[in-house]
Amino acid sequence: MAALRSLLPLAALLLTACGGGVSGEYTDDSGMFTYNFKSGGKVEMTTNVFGVVQTQEMDYEVDDGKVKLGPKGGPQQVIDIDDDGCLDAGFLQGKMCRKK
Repeated sequence: MAALRSLLPLAALLLTACGGGVSGEYTDDSGMFTYNFKSGGKVEMTTNVFGVVQTQEMDYEVDDGKVKLGPKGGPQQVIDIDDDGCLDAGFLQGKMCRKK
């Protein structure tokens, strides 16, 4: 029982670190960009430009209100998570909210 109690602070820390995370499918209003966040730190990014659809899988992590996308140890795109839980990728990709 004492061992279980000693694990409670660690469990609380892990749950807090996972809070504000992302899951499911996020898309912009135009449907040009879609991010499908999966378990295991993987995300599929799909672009649809003039009917040409391309999908690539990347790694992701959530840190300090931001989503970092890209290969581990490589260059990453950093996207802000706004107060509504939407992804704000700035001018190029715009705001992407979770599909309901």
